[in-house]
Amino acid sequence: MDIKSYLTLGLLASSYPTLLLNPQNKLNLHIENYLIKPLEFKLRNPLTQDVSPFLGKFGMALNHNFCMYPSYMMMLREGFDSYFEENQLHESQQQLNWSYQQNNRSLIESQKIPQKVHYVWITKDRGARNPFSDFEQRDMLLKSLEVLNQSQWEINLWTNNLEIVPDAWEYAQSIGLNVLQLSNLSIYQKYAKLFEQIRSQNVVMASDLARFLILYEQGGLYLDFDQVIYEFDMRLLGFDFIGYTTETFSFGYLITETSFVGSIPQHPIISEYLNQVKSYFSDNFQSLLSPHESSPCFRDCFYKNMQATGPWRLSVAFDRVYKKGALGNTLFMPQAIVMNGSCPQSDDSFECLKLKSVGRERLGLTTKHFATEVWKDWSADREALRLFAIDQLS
Repeated sequence: MDIKSYLTLGLLASSYPTLLLNPQNKLNLHIENYLIKPLEFKLRNPLTQDVSPFLGKFGMALNHNFCMYPSYMMMLREGFDSYFEENQLHESQQQLNWSYQQNNRSLIESQKIPQKVHYVWITKDRGARNPFSDFEQRDMLLKSLEVLNQSQWEINLWTNNLEIVPDAWEYAQSIGLNVLQLSNLSIYQKYAKLFEQIRSQNVVMASDLARFLILYEQGGLYLDFDQVIYEFDMRLLGFDFIGYTTETFSFGYLITETSFVGSIPQHPIISEYLNQVKSYFSDNFQSLLSPHESSPCFRDCFYKNMQATGPWRLSVAFDRVYKKGALGNTLFMPQAIVMNGSCPQSDDSFECLKLKSVGRERLGLTTKHFATEVWKDWSADREALRLFAIDQLS
């Protein structure tokens, strides 16, 4: 059995336990690289009560040379405390009125955010997937387009390679989307090397970077494919920046979401985010990462983007700009609005956001993030589980 990587159970610090499978098929629990307790673990035998259930997932994955990182380990309370205290987010959250930030002028003096919607689909060089091959995915997009087209939005779909999955781009054009090449952005040349470095590791993180490069240069409203717009008040474009926060999987910490972001070009939050990502992937910063963060298994974990380029990273950027007093006329919709709204169709997945008033203004916004994880390629997971099932039945 060829084991090329070790798996870690901790989060954000090397002092948390590390899981290592040695050639004798023994699992050893380490803390700070010191052997604490050897644990006999036979991969092909049923687990005993002495072994945590998620170790079984490791076992069957490793038995087929497949690295399955337990995504929920990203959601440990210890990890959130460590991350947010390290970035001092816990301090400003006690001071900030997250409901909305605005100056004394009218919210709707003039349109500031360009009337553009941006979608992003970043592909691998091989095995690229068509985002429209899933019926549910197409249906969600078409629902949003039905609303957006009533107000004549410019709707763009950005990708890194027009020669890959051409059927997808043809379909996008047939429903009214402008299909654009990411490299056409002026700012892209400055970030091209970093973008390709990130894309080679994780296309989800590359998609995160791409959306903020687009917003920095062009402004507009970025939407995930599974972020459905049911209602959008055009007066919201009078802000400099619009977004929303949740406490999902965050133990009381307010997280700035990345599935729905509106911005004027070159907004300080977007600029700070790009600086944050550039710093995170620098050689100096990477050399400081714990073994957990630099492990191949964590690198491939689809929750790494939460920390490196996703909502956690945007939360840090927001905090930095807030402390500088440079937010401008910014609307951040709070947890109470996000979770208490009702949407046209029922679904338990993630946020339901319904906004009806900000201050004295009556504003209409209804949107929902269905969090279908369309970017996640589950084929490898299914194949590993299929092989495991065959192995158990034989």
